[in-house]
Amino acid sequence: MGLATTSFWGKAIDKFGSKPVMLFTGNILSITPILWIFVGYAQWMLGVTYFIAGACWSGFNLGSFNLMMKIAPKDKRAAYMAFNTIAVAVAASLAPAAGGAILGLIGPFKLDIVFMQLNNYQLLFLLGTVGRFLPSLFLRKLQETGEGHFDKVVLLVRSGVIEGLSSLINFALVPVTYLGNIVEEVPKQIEKRIWKRKK
Repeated sequence: MGLATTSFWGKAIDKFGSKPVMLFTGNILSITPILWIFVGYAQWMLGVTYFIAGACWSGFNLGSFNLMMKIAPKDKRAAYMAFNTIAVAVAASLAPAAGGAILGLIGPFKLDIVFMQLNNYQLLFLLGTVGRFLPSLFLRKLQETGEGHFDKVVLLVRSGVIEGLSSLINFALVPVTYLGNIVEEVPKQIEKRIWKRKK
C-alpha cells in the first residue's frame, strides 16, 4: 500500500503542503492501534489494519521528509537529516522496552466493557492511540509556508478512495460483464441462424 499510494501523497503534498497531509495521515495512524484490539475477534481486521497503516505511513513519512527539507536551513540540511535519523532510531529502539515495561505494570489486569473484555495487550493498544494523538498537537502549531487547508486534503482523499474503489469494482466485474455480453449475444446469434435457415 505504501508503494501504491506514494505518488498520490506526493501530488497532495505538492498541492496542499506537507503539514495538512501529515495531520490527516497522523490522525488515521493514531486510530490504527484500536483496530489491533479487534484482530483477536475478527482475523480479517489484520488485513484492514495493514492496508490502512501502509497507505497512511507512506504519506506521513513523505510529508515528514519534505517538511524537514523545507524547514531546515540550506547549509544545515545534512545535520538536520542526521539528527532526524538518530532520533527515529533511538525512539524505535526504546519503544519495545517501554511497551514491555507498561505491559509489566498492567500485569494480568483486564477491563470489562459491555460487549468485550480487554486484556493487557489490548489496553496497551488503547494507550498507544492516546500516545499517537499527542504529536499532532505540536504539529498544528507549526507554520508551513504555502500550506493548504486540512479540509481540502480530506476531500481529496475521499474522492481518491471513491475513485479507487470504483476502479477496483469495475476491474472485479470485468469477467461478469464479459459473461453477461456473451449471454446476451448467444441468443441473438442463434436467432440469426434460425432466420437464415428459414430463408
